[in-house]
Amino acid sequence: TLVKEMVQDFEKFVPALKAANVPHVVKMTVAGLNEVPASFNFEAANDNKTVDAQLLGSGLSVTIVAATFFATNALRFQSYTINDHGAFYGSCGDVATAFVAPQDAAEALAACAMHPAQHKGKTYTITGPVALKESDTAKLVSQHLGKPVNYVDIPEDNFVQANLGAGAPKWAVDQMLGLEKMKRAGITAVVSSDTEKLIGRPAMPFLDAIKQQLLGVKPVLILGSTGEIGCVLTKFMLSRKIPVRLG
Repeated sequence: TLVKEMVQDFEKFVPALKAANVPHVVKMTVAGLNEVPASFNFEAANDNKTVDAQLLGSGLSVTIVAATFFATNALRFQSYTINDHGAFYGSCGDVATAFVAPQDAAEALAACAMHPAQHKGKTYTITGPVALKESDTAKLVSQHLGKPVNYVDIPEDNFVQANLGAGAPKWAVDQMLGLEKMKRAGITAVVSSDTEKLIGRPAMPFLDAIKQQLLGVKPVLILGSTGEIGCVLTKFMLSRKIPVRLG
């Protein structure tokens, strides 16, 4: 959902969906975007809100699934520093976030895609079962890895310079900072019951979510997941407990 020039792309995409008679569209976005103040200067948040509104008002059958931060983010994107010196970094003030398991998000998306009549025109918020501080998640990562891992909160300027120094484009770094600001403001701390309603079971605890990542279970990417074949494949994969990433 952090895609540059998303609004321009969707201006072309929506007519194409209509021309192709796509029966149902499921779009994933970031939970809490409607709470983001203008002072954040968070371009991707504004673009996602615009696109979501365009889709819902397009006349298409649409469901919006707003997921909070994935529980596996630190392990996926900061595995080097975790392995190198037992730390991962952020700039959120160590405020709690209701981290969601990628598996839960995939199952929620699949449920909306496979039962469009039940979910047409609706927006759901997908979260984990509890809100945890980054320092709390570090303890859980430590527990599973069997070695000390710490969360290090750094000033915004340091966060920006560290990511730019690592080679990330400035636009992407600005959006990552916007996400950290969302955490710091407590926007992503709200726990939603939508997850359990959609997937038919309680949301996965943080430790269970990161075990999948650490065990090397990689998600299967299913393209065209809202089509008939995509839905069948998604349902099959999920029935076998294989993590799915929809595209």
